[in-house]
Amino acid sequence: LCWSSFWAMAHVFPAAGLPRPDPQFSAVSTEWPTPEEMAAADRIRKANQEAIDKLTFPSRDVIGDLRIVRFLRARHHVEAEAQEWYAAFLKVRLEDCPEIETKVRPAVIGMSPEEFVSFFQERAHPSLPIHPWVELTHQNVKGFFLARLGDVDAVKFTEERGDIPLSQDHLLMVAFMEWAMWYLDEASHHQHKLMMMMKVFDMHGIGAGGRKIFLFVPKMKEWISMMILAMQKPYCEQDAMVPVLNVPFAARFAWTLTSFLLTARSKAKMKLMGHTSDPKVCEKLFHVIPAGTLPKDLGGELPTLQNVYPSLDSSAIPEWIARVKGIDFWPARPAATFEEPVEPPTLQEVAEPVAKVREVEEVTNLAGEVPSPEVMELFVEYAAPSAELPAPTLMDSIARNAIICKSCDNTGTCDTCCEYWQKQAALHVDNEKASTTEEVMVPPPIPTTEEVMVPPTKGCCSIQ
Repeated sequence: LCWSSFWAMAHVFPAAGLPRPDPQFSAVSTEWPTPEEMAAADRIRKANQEAIDKLTFPSRDVIGDLRIVRFLRARHHVEAEAQEWYAAFLKVRLEDCPEIETKVRPAVIGMSPEEFVSFFQERAHPSLPIHPWVELTHQNVKGFFLARLGDVDAVKFTEERGDIPLSQDHLLMVAFMEWAMWYLDEASHHQHKLMMMMKVFDMHGIGAGGRKIFLFVPKMKEWISMMILAMQKPYCEQDAMVPVLNVPFAARFAWTLTSFLLTARSKAKMKLMGHTSDPKVCEKLFHVIPAGTLPKDLGGELPTLQNVYPSLDSSAIPEWIARVKGIDFWPARPAATFEEPVEPPTLQEVAEPVAKVREVEEVTNLAGEVPSPEVMELFVEYAAPSAELPAPTLMDSIARNAIICKSCDNTGTCDTCCEYWQKQAALHVDNEKASTTEEVMVPPPIPTTEEVMVPPTKGCCSIQ
């Protein structure tokens, strides 16, 4: 046995730290990570710190706790395997496909769903009918990807391209995965859940109209195999379910040929369904995807879905070639137009204005000068205590987001079991006693650098 296998067997993940399966999508959990999962994510991140330091974009959706926890859950909480997958994920970005860092992320990260759909459709080959994102209001699923695989013309997709390489379409699909993982990460932090998406495949029409089944076209089979390998591990644990609709016998045969490339967890998410002309099939489908977000071809209510229902014919290919050759395929965004969530101030950010005011006050007092009105205004805003206002409680500090708890997200549910909160509460009590005896409110002390930067070593939560 190799060392990693021995390590994995010797370190069994504690049962108390396992998340509960989602009640609707049993193959995944959408619960916010447990403290044990957070601790494991931190260990995995530290083990890969050397590679992380080389990243151009070490952003939260790449190196944050939630992204690493997805690897942990994908590997059934075997930490050694999750660490191995995460290391391979970083290697792809740094060595195998550096375009992710140099081209893809500068172009797509920060886009709204509408912006990304427009970006994708402008660049996608007409013979590969895909709609990359349909927004949902589901509690745990943010949206879905829809591919009309039964209408794919594999020969035209691989041969009628001018001199535009297939690798361009490969990178466009990677761009979708990068954008989707970023978008899910934003939604997860906003809703305090591990948000998921779905991929829907419509197999109706496969092999019809003189089109070859895509897996029987060598270049297409190779392209699809590369896509599965590129997407499955690096972008694991993003799908709650993968409904496959209108599955004829030929498509079931194709599924048999491709399923050996999938992990057991990926196979568990696949749901092969019958024809959408069957009301029972539609009933099952609408249980997870509302009819109002699906085209009429799939039993839904939408009359059309851009470039997919109806799909584009071969006459659109020359225009696509001319368009793609004439545009900047990966234009760097000058600024994100998607509204980013406002991050609350850290303890250090709160303390710095107070320190600056006190520094100015000391200098002016030494010089015998009266502080300027601007300085006095700052002093009143940040430092001067008010005899009319009560001293801020610990929960007041939490409510104004001066301190953020990763475990309870400032709900206050862990204030009795976290060592850091207990220290803060004790400090607050001391301040209240001082204000009562001296009839002067004592402003809360400015935390030292060590207090700001060093997280608690015990307790159920950590401070960001």
